[in-house]
Amino acid sequence: MSVVKFGINIIFLLLACVVGISCNDAERIKEEIKRMQLQETHLHLNVNDL
Repeated sequence: MSVVKFGINIIFLLLACVVGISCNDAERIKEEIKRMQLQETHLHLNVNDL
């Protein structure tokens, strides 16, 4: 029975790690989007192309 509890604990630990890593990536992506929104965008279009 203790082997089963150990296995369940390992599974919960792995899931917690995955959730922690996912949240960290989400914050990094949000910061990158904010940074990109603050940058100017230049479109090099010719009047004839429009």
